[in-house]
Order: sequence, then structure tokens, then C-alpha cells
Amino acid sequence: PTKIVMGGHGTGAYISLGVATLDTATQMYIPKFMNLATTPPSPYVYAPFFGNVNGTDSAWLPDFASPTGQTELWNIPNNPSYSSEVSMAFNLGGALADISWLEVGDVPIVSFHCENDPYGPIDTGDVIVPTTGDFVVEVMGSRTVQHYSNQYLNNDVFVQAGFTDVYTTAANVNNSGYEGLNVFLTPVPSTAPNAYGEFYEEEGSPWDWWDNATYDAMFQAVNGAPAGYGAANSLLGNPDMSATKGRAYIDTVQGYLNPRIFTALNLANTPVIVGVEGCTDATACNYNASANIDDGSCDLPDGCGDPLYVEYDASVTCSDPSACITLITTGIEEIISERELVKITDILGKTTIPTKNTTLFYIYNDGSVEKKIIIE
Repeated sequence: PTKIVMGGHGTGAYISLGVATLDTATQMYIPKFMNLATTPPSPYVYAPFFGNVNGTDSAWLPDFASPTGQTELWNIPNNPSYSSEVSMAFNLGGALADISWLEVGDVPIVSFHCENDPYGPIDTGDVIVPTTGDFVVEVMGSRTVQHYSNQYLNNDVFVQAGFTDVYTTAANVNNSGYEGLNVFLTPVPSTAPNAYGEFYEEEGSPWDWWDNATYDAMFQAVNGAPAGYGAANSLLGNPDMSATKGRAYIDTVQGYLNPRIFTALNLANTPVIVGVEGCTDATACNYNASANIDDGSCDLPDGCGDPLYVEYDASVTCSDPSACITLITTGIEEIISERELVKITDILGKTTIPTKNTTLFYIYNDGSVEKKIIIE
């Protein structure tokens, strides 16, 4: 495949932005990604131990660094011969680990972000662990990413397309003029605590929804919490969570994203953009010349399906001409009159096939009937 788009939300969004921008392991050897407590400073992610940026090589973690004290296979390549290149990337609520990774000539990027996401900044800011409040690292959020993607003309394919659809028009109100950025303004959270004294917070992923009853049961089992506690607190950052709400956001994401995918991949000038399933074997009786995806339905020749031959088999659905060998002769009169055989019946009037040493009746299209016995 040569037209691949990489996208994700949450942690997946960080990955998609990394795939779109990180080219070499040396780009990770900067102070923010180094353990400065060692002498000399050591990288937190070291390619010889963890594998290259695309994960296409085997890498071993030596015994002195391994949690088991033994040398461990730390990266197992998956389809290393496949290309790791993408033609475009998109992210929902993610961020770029470092803006130095984003360069002129990188692929177009589309970003969706809540303006006041408390854990993943839309601008340059800190990543915070939601469950502990711990600082992780300073990152560049969606607005910063789109700023530079536009400045470097990486998103120029979108600018030149001149989108004027309703999704683009709505996004342009809040995206600071950055093509490819869609900012969601979510409601101000309530200042009143919930039933368990926990306070609501700004929304960061309003497109999410889940089965809260199942979640609450799991939370009780793992944490020994009272019934309702886990369910109530799971809604602190999405108080009106529902499938309907989530799908509405996803509809907006698709409405804004899909035209840009279509444009970035130049699908308007791509001969085949939709897979057609069917039988792709030209020797099959149900061969579909338009199909480009074989669906396993091919009906291949498997015997003689012509009743004019002794070898005829009524169960055959795809006749093989080479299996029809012995033609049933019906006499010179038939040849002269050019009669056509309609069917063959036995003495009880049941349709049958040519059978040796059996009295059969051959019925023709001119109304004539011949009684025959093929003797061997």
C-alpha cells in the first residue's frame, strides 16, 4: 500500500504524531529525554535496547539493564519488510513529544483538541498523569503542531483545496486560522462536588463513552470501593457521557477529516479507491472481472455438467468441458431435424441422467419422445 493514514486518540494520538515526524533515534537524544542523574547522561529510550523508531529490528536488553537480571529480547519486529511510511496523520487530544521533530516536508497533519484539556495541553505545556497528577514531560499540543505544520507549508495541500463545507466553516471560528485544526469548546465544569466529594474538571475526550455499570463493577472488584463510587468519579471529566454524545463528536471528526484524507491521498485521481469483492479466478464459472478482492466464492470446474454427455453429473455446478467425453447419439433423424433435447426421464417420469442398461425416455423440443436403452 502507498496511501496510508495514521491516526489515533489519547495515547494513540501521541503515537500517530510521532510516526509522522520522528525520523531517527538521534532525535530523541535531547536533554528532556535524557537521564541526567547518570554519568554520562543516558537516554531514556536507547535504540540498541528498544529497537529503531519503526520497530523493524530485533533488539536485546542486556542483563545489567534488565529487570530480570538476564538478557531479554526487548523488541520483536513485526512485518519488517513492510513500509513504515505514511501519507498523512491525524490526532485527537494528543501532542508531539518535541517540536524539533516536526520539519519542513513532513506529511500533512490534522488535529482535534479540547481547548481546556487538563491533561494534554493544546499549546506547549506539561503532560499530567490523570490518576496521580504527576508531571511527565513538556510537550507541544495540537495548536502548536498545526501552527508549524502550516508555517512549514506541510498542510498546503489543504489550503489549496479551499474547503468551504460546514465542518470547516465551524472549525475556522476557533482554530486561529490554522488549517487542519479543529478546537472543541466544551462546557465549563460544575463547581459543585459530586456525591463523593470529588470535583468536576474540564473535558479532554468528549468523544469517549463506555458501559458505566460494567466499569463500576470492575472498579469495586479491583479497589474494594463502594458501589457507585467508580461510576460517579469516571464522569468527572465527561459528566454527560453517552453513546449519542460520543457519536456526535465522531461525526464531526469524520466530517472535517475525511475530505482532507481524500485530498491528501489524491483519491480523486486514483483509479480504484473502493475494494470490489468477488471471484478473481478467471477459470471459475462465476469469475468477476471487476473484483479486486477475492471473497472465496469461486466456483471452479469440477466435472461434466452437460446432460448431452454420458459423463453428465447433475451435482456439478461448474462444468469442465474436458470432463465431458462421450456424446449421447440420438440418431440421424435428430441431426437432420435439428431437434433439441429438453430432458431425460425414467419410466416413472422422473428427470434423470443418461444411465447404461436402463430404459429412458428422451423428450425433445418438438414434442417427440424416444425410448432408448444404452447397452454396454
